[in-house]
Amino acid sequence: MPARVVAVGPAQSFSHTVTIDAGSDAGLRPDMTVLNDDGLVGRVTAVTSHTATVRLLVDPGSEVGGRIGDNMELGFVKGRGELGDDGRLDLQLIDRGVVPRQGQEVVTWGARAARPTSPACRSARSPTSTSPLRDGTYRAGVEPYVDFTALDLVGVVVPSGEGVIEVDGSVRIR
Repeated sequence: MPARVVAVGPAQSFSHTVTIDAGSDAGLRPDMTVLNDDGLVGRVTAVTSHTATVRLLVDPGSEVGGRIGDNMELGFVKGRGELGDDGRLDLQLIDRGVVPRQGQEVVTWGARAARPTSPACRSARSPTSTSPLRDGTYRAGVEPYVDFTALDLVGVVVPSGEGVIEVDGSVRIR
């Protein structure tokens, strides 16, 4: 479902959200994946009839499953709460023995029903730095594909069998 970013969340809330111009009348519900041409933007957190709030991937409260490298090692991508050129994400892998390397792409892992995240969405490129943590795992700073300061047209992943249909000239939600 295509939508446009029509507002940015308040800075004083210490969260990074945007409002899009599609809502429950268009078949949107919380926990739907939001993308643009570059990759994962975030997920829907709240919906009205004509708008939806999207928590951005860079929000400090955002966390999605991520896979990295040719062998698709599992981990988690977390927002740092920074936008623009400073906007980075943290990647922490589950296997304590795997050290992320530069040049590896991070994609999401998710459920078949695309909730809370659609699988295989590009989320970040090449770890920019790697540091060991106390428990023997590694955390890598990764750069998101999406430019969160220039969001406009986005797409919301609406699983098949859901969404808006037209019956006898009236719009209904499936």
